[in-house]
Amino acid sequence: MVLVALDKGPETLAHITDTKMFGLNVLAVEQQDTALAFAKKGGTGKFDGVAWSHDHDLPRLHGCAGWIACWAERFVDGGDHVIVLGAVTAAEHRDCDPLTYRHRTFGTHSSFTTV
Repeated sequence: MVLVALDKGPETLAHITDTKMFGLNVLAVEQQDTALAFAKKGGTGKFDGVAWSHDHDLPRLHGCAGWIACWAERFVDGGDHVIVLGAVTAAEHRDCDPLTYRHRTFGTHSSFTTV
């Protein structure tokens, strides 16, 4: 099971509420530009220029360190966010360092080396 906290504003939450499915893409350390593109406010154009395909009827970004497909089991109000508890239905990973974000800096998990 995984837990995600989603802002109540964007259409992502509405889509997950309707379909009861969501996917998590764990970006690889070299995907900093992708992280910045998806972090922007507003929902249009985030997939522009990003290689992706459907997997288990969910968007899967190419080149990620990991990917998890989930069935939304429960929605819990959390102030300006909704906490979604998801049962994992599929998962894959590749042997590479994941992208992390800490203290306003991108890095990776190995001794938190910044990029």
